Amino acid sequence: MMKTTNRKTYLNLKNCEEHIKDCYVLSSKGILELKISEFNQLLNKMMISVDILTTQFNLLYPERAKNKVFDASKFEEIHSLFKDYFEGFNNKTRKEPFVIYRQCFSYLCRKHIGMSLATIGNFLNNQDHTTIIHSVRTVEKEISLKNLNYTEIIDFIESKIK
Repeated sequence: MMKTTNRKTYLNLKNCEEHIKDCYVLSSKGILELKISEFNQLLNKMMISVDILTTQFNLLYPERAKNKVFDASKFEEIHSLFKDYFEGFNNKTRKEPFVIYRQCFSYLCRKHIGMSLATIGNFLNNQDHTTIIHSVRTVEKEISLKNLNYTEIIDFIESKIK
């Protein structure tokens, strides 16, 4: 989907066309039908690619930047820490530990990186931006109440990224 060459990232449009063709299937009646789930996955990949391209553009040309720039390397660092220490944090399950991990991840991405709510939501299994708002507010409330489930995770990750 994306190629990196000499520090420049760009979308391979021919590859996008091939992926879009894969999202359609010919039905038994000869009608072209759209595979919704595959098409949504492709769109989400393209949105994340556009976010990365926008960030790189903003880093190269800060005087032209319209959006707040987030640090992609810090995002990768936070993401890899969550992958290593909180296995399965990106599952869609509603079990409490996984919900807390996702909420803490959202909070840290928002606080330390300044990522947009939509970008965080796209990364976390296409969650809506309002879910991310709720996550961030929940973590802030739980930290103020000194809930150990939240404060231990946040303190641990913050100690690793500084």
